[in-house]
Amino acid sequence: MLYTLVDPALLWGPDPTPPLRSVRVDGRLCLVRRDPAGGWRLERLLSTDPADYLDGRWTPNRLLGWDADPAGPV
Repeated sequence: MLYTLVDPALLWGPDPTPPLRSVRVDGRLCLVRRDPAGGWRLERLLSTDPADYLDGRWTPNRLLGWDADPAGPV
């Protein structure tokens, strides 16, 4: 336990994980994150269709085949 008035961000620095981006992939809303190699990884699928979660294409941490930035927030 650390008892201090100093902001924790000053003590430990910024969060090293890149931010998530919302994009549509094949009509499904997904949260993706840039990986250290420069690709995009699927972090989370946001769908109301239960069949989407059983489809192997939407497995978390799957590398998506994009070379450039996705179009931006949805």
